[in-house]
Amino acid sequence: MDPKQTLMLAGDSISFGYGPLVQARIGAICEVTNLPEIGGTSSNLLAHLDTWLIRPQFDIIQLNCGLHDLARDRDAMGPRVAIASYEANLKEILRRLRDETRSRLVWATTTPVIDERHAARKGFDRREEDVRTYNMASLRVAEDAGLPVNDLN
Repeated sequence: MDPKQTLMLAGDSISFGYGPLVQARIGAICEVTNLPEIGGTSSNLLAHLDTWLIRPQFDIIQLNCGLHDLARDRDAMGPRVAIASYEANLKEILRRLRDETRSRLVWATTTPVIDERHAARKGFDRREEDVRTYNMASLRVAEDAGLPVNDLN
């Protein structure tokens, strides 16, 4: 019997929510895992790329980041990671994964947000218009890299 394929769901906290559902659906053919902690921003994912995704080597990596990048701390003028930096980070993440792993890559879009719900949070905010902007940027990067897309939005 062939060994199970390994699938890493690397991304925002939502991946920890749907991870068990994915495991339940494909667990017979694929070992599904999550990162050891929430991936956070694209900058954080890039900083942990070696230990989280390159050294362990997975057959398939579904990548997602964006919600933490576009979050706006209430005392800041803009998103935690500006759109240009987000796009550059994604390009570098994909380049390194392509060059340094054997993994098949899938991009997953950022999930929608409900503006009113996020406005009621303490400390930071998220806006649906930013989700659309960051998703458009990530889809450009994914398309340029020839990646399949799992549209979570």
